Amino acid sequence: MVVFLLEAALARKQAEAEREMQSTPERPLATNTTVTPPSVPTEEYNPAGVDSQLWKSAGIRKALQDEQEADAGADAGADAVEQEADAGETTVPRPAPQAPQAPNRATADPQYLPKEEQLEILRRSATKEMIHMNLNKFVGKRIFPNAKFPLSELHNKAVCKLAVGSEVVRLDQGVDPEVFAEEYHKSVKERMAALRLNCHNAARSKFLNDLKLDKVPSDSLVVDLLEKNTDAAVGYRSCGQGYQDYLTKDGTKVLQARTRQYQSFHYLVKRIMPSINCTNTKFDVRKQEETISNIFTVSDKAFALVLLENYESRWRKQHEDLKSARLQGKEHASISKEFKAKFTSSDDGLKLKSSGWS
Repeated sequence: MVVFLLEAALARKQAEAEREMQSTPERPLATNTTVTPPSVPTEEYNPAGVDSQLWKSAGIRKALQDEQEADAGADAGADAVEQEADAGETTVPRPAPQAPQAPNRATADPQYLPKEEQLEILRRSATKEMIHMNLNKFVGKRIFPNAKFPLSELHNKAVCKLAVGSEVVRLDQGVDPEVFAEEYHKSVKERMAALRLNCHNAARSKFLNDLKLDKVPSDSLVVDLLEKNTDAAVGYRSCGQGYQDYLTKDGTKVLQARTRQYQSFHYLVKRIMPSINCTNTKFDVRKQEETISNIFTVSDKAFALVLLENYESRWRKQHEDLKSARLQGKEHASISKEFKAKFTSSDDGLKLKSSGWS
């Protein structure tokens, strides 16, 4: 009975396999392709662990062969399509590269307003007043201590952009820093000129007062400091330190010639250079502990020497004229008016006593 049931099940599976083979049409192979037919598996080969009697039947083997042939044909067709696509790509001409065009800031960057509207915002009275105040503060604290001499227009514009980048000057939304720099770079120039004039007036006031009290150590500071130039590199800490460089071997006698030159340098450091940058350097506090190289910048030293080179002789002449006017009994008001016009005219400058501060 068991043998009969097994034979009936085997016959039923064989019939189902034959019906499935007849109902499934054969798939055509891709054109222009050569397909190597797969080898027919031997009776010993059983790919899916099927019952050996079923595997031996021609229906199962035929179905597996058809499936393998269809898969191979599909792969070959896909390869042919890819080859045709690759061949087509090589023949398609590529467009020639075009030269890059300079972007229009007003239209390329949507975050900025049109230039006319930006200028209108920058020229409003309230905005202009705030910008001038913040820009002047930035120039006085960040720029002037290290760059006292006149700058070019390009440098002045860079200062404006730096003020915006440091958030000292805050622009309204939609305003381009480039437009701001173009509009306000002259304000940097004017502020630098005003600060140089303040330094000039402070140094002149101290020098004239010291001449009146006979505290200027030399008849010509410029000669001692620039022409002989023996003490320009001397460090200064507290009063008196440094004189040991000018003692004789026994340590009792000071060499007079070099002492005078040192006193000129000492006067430059104590009186002239603090007038140039006294607020930022806090010289009176720091001079007891630090060298002048740490207190003053190179720009401070250069500006002080140029100031004396251009104005020492003029200040001395002004002192003599004031002294003569007092001896003649002139009133103080008339003396001040006369010498203000004579010695503080707008052409007082740095360049060889002939040009202005700007």
